[in-house]
Amino acid sequence: MTSRERVFNAYKFKPVDYIPVFANDAASGPRLIGRDFDEDILNDPEALAKAELAVWEVVRADCFNIRTAYAVQKSLGCKLYFPHDDHHQFGEAAIFTKEQAEAIKIPDPETEPHLKVVLDQIRLMRKEAGDEVVYHVTSHGVFNTVSRLLGVEKMMNVLATDRDFFDVIGNKVTDTIIWMAQAVKRAGGDIFELADGMCSPSVLSPKMFTDIVIPHQGRLLRGIHDAGLIAQFHPCGGEYPIIDQMKDTGADSFWFSELVDIAVAQKIFYRRFPVAGGVDPANTLFLGTPETVDRDIKAMIERLKHKSGVIIQPGCGLAPNIPVENLKAMVDAVRKYSHLAGRKKDENIA
Repeated sequence: MTSRERVFNAYKFKPVDYIPVFANDAASGPRLIGRDFDEDILNDPEALAKAELAVWEVVRADCFNIRTAYAVQKSLGCKLYFPHDDHHQFGEAAIFTKEQAEAIKIPDPETEPHLKVVLDQIRLMRKEAGDEVVYHVTSHGVFNTVSRLLGVEKMMNVLATDRDFFDVIGNKVTDTIIWMAQAVKRAGGDIFELADGMCSPSVLSPKMFTDIVIPHQGRLLRGIHDAGLIAQFHPCGGEYPIIDQMKDTGADSFWFSELVDIAVAQKIFYRRFPVAGGVDPANTLFLGTPETVDRDIKAMIERLKHKSGVIIQPGCGLAPNIPVENLKAMVDAVRKYSHLAGRKKDENIA
């Protein structure tokens, strides 16, 4: 069974030879080709393609991981800050008024330089690697992106006092990402994942999730689905308080943080929505060793009631300094222990 067959069978609750595993490894590749994970490489499609193929050759996950968050934010005018060899962060506000938000022009992904880098990366990788491995593209969602335009404090103030302002800027972000998703599909993408911790229960209440998040994120997720991609949603930040509401977002599948037991999520959504997650990025992947990764993955799989309808994946995005050997150990352990999913506890003694 190829990775592509395995992943799509899992999403459809069909039989799999082993549980698919996504490694979230896009930030880990640059150092394997002698580069930092910085703004320079994020503007170099050839280097991005080379880096992702290099880390895949070591880790052998069931997808290639391609990131669009930086490109989308730069295309909208976000002013970002880059720590050394780390993910970009908010630098300073780029939008201050509703009138400025209304003036934002939706960029064409095929011509806007930052967005085109991502599309070129996908095309280069498809030319080199073909289609046996799934092309898994990640982006920040509406609320993360708006927070990079306004700043978190300003965004929270606008949500509380000027919903019209938020709707204007939120719709600009949504239209941009939908247009990008359509271009990603044409370039060869398969899954388009929205990661948006700024709409999680650690930031917004469950009521605000229903009243504000679902209308905005829902339109975006439906747009991604309508583009022909699997629309996967990751609200992050401990999803239990909104876990029942997530079914109303329009997503095709859910990626949970490590704060949600993936076995519980699978039990809640089995045969309705596939679920992904389960691996602690900090304690298991960053602080662990290949031996402790193996132990943690085995314990997690033993709790699963079903072998299909689930993707093993880190519970959040990963820092560039995650040990690559731990990512490989994660993938190897999933293949080693997948047969334990759905077995009775006394059958899992090994």
